[in-house]
Amino acid sequence: MLDHLTGKVHSVSDEGMVLSIGGVGIRVEMPTRDLPKLAGEATVYTVLQIRDEEFHLYGFGSERTRELFTALTSVSKVGPKVAMAILSFHAPDALVRAIGTGDHGALSAVSGVGSKTAERIVLELRDKLGVIAEPVAAAPSSSSLGAVREGLKGLGYSAQEIQGVLESLPSDGDVPTLMRHALRALGSDKASSNGSR
Repeated sequence: MLDHLTGKVHSVSDEGMVLSIGGVGIRVEMPTRDLPKLAGEATVYTVLQIRDEEFHLYGFGSERTRELFTALTSVSKVGPKVAMAILSFHAPDALVRAIGTGDHGALSAVSGVGSKTAERIVLELRDKLGVIAEPVAAAPSSSSLGAVREGLKGLGYSAQEIQGVLESLPSDGDVPTLMRHALRALGSDKASSNGSR
């Protein structure tokens, strides 16, 4: 069984990369969050799946992300494609926090994850968090995060922008305070992107 691969990054695409090892190019599917870090020589932690006579090699930038992938695909009706979409959208800490606090909204913000799937993920993985990842620091309640998410959505921010700012919110505070932090962060992001044009 393949545990990890180390080689030279030959090329990177939206779905993953080709890793060159001893003159052989190996295609590895990866979460998009891991792709910007790839250059020169790289080590990826792998999961090989064979379905309907098709081989799929999934790679991850850390063992922790691989463990989260394995945990997600153990949930009924969550396949590798959905698990990769979740890991592309959420950083590991944010994903663990969403599952641990029962934040269905954070999970269903991922394209292809409906509310029932989000509920199943929380239900089946919440008790396994100690096994698949280190405990995360105290976080705002899922209802507070949900209220902030809905408020930002109403203001026209994209799911990616919203998730990025929710991951950076302080670990305490009521909804108005968290909303002020979020808007301040989003405002400074817009200002810096406008200034760089």
